Amino acid sequence: MISKKLPWMTFILIFLFTSIHINSASSTTYLSVDPQKIINTNLRAGSTFTINIKVTGVFDLYGYEFKLRYNTTVLSATSIVVGSFLLPGYNEWASQINDTGGWLYYSVTQDFGEPSGVNGSGVLATITFLVDGYGYSVIDLYETILGDSRFLPMPHEVIDGYFSNKISGDVNGDKDVDASDLLDLSKAYGSDPLKPNWNAACDFNWDGKVDALDLFALGRNYGKSVP
Repeated sequence: MISKKLPWMTFILIFLFTSIHINSASSTTYLSVDPQKIINTNLRAGSTFTINIKVTGVFDLYGYEFKLRYNTTVLSATSIVVGSFLLPGYNEWASQINDTGGWLYYSVTQDFGEPSGVNGSGVLATITFLVDGYGYSVIDLYETILGDSRFLPMPHEVIDGYFSNKISGDVNGDKDVDASDLLDLSKAYGSDPLKPNWNAACDFNWDGKVDALDLFALGRNYGKSVP
């Protein structure tokens, strides 16, 4: 009887171990710009909007640090405010905006009297931008650090953001969609960032490729312009 049950017990143990391993491996912490895409032709010079820096799926978060890059011909960062995810009594170690260089730097930890970090998902910081001009900007998170209550770095993936107030199809930024834009798109058609004919200005939906969706967007706005 024992010899007949052993394979079944072995199978169950292997199944449980595999399930635990898969669940553990599939849990990923993300640090992201939220919303990831802001594409709005009504956000003209003088307008403002906000983005959140959000953490998702974190365990024992005790502190964080990040830098963020943006295009200063299109945007100016005007303020950084701590989010509601950490417990009250946080320590703000750095809050710097360098609009000349087009970057900002923010660093926060929980109060050192707290025995452990926080779990789950939430907003770490809210950033306000002023729109300076017409165009697009990647909102690039870099040099990011998440730390736990033992002051050890936490692995995570970063998701950048994107802003555009250009009319879809306006490749060269002259505020209208015409034959010159169609020519530029035809040169970049079928490309992605690893190909030599890649042109980020042709990727109107910012999905990392120039394809039929971008061609449709240009066709829909062909002959149109914005003030």
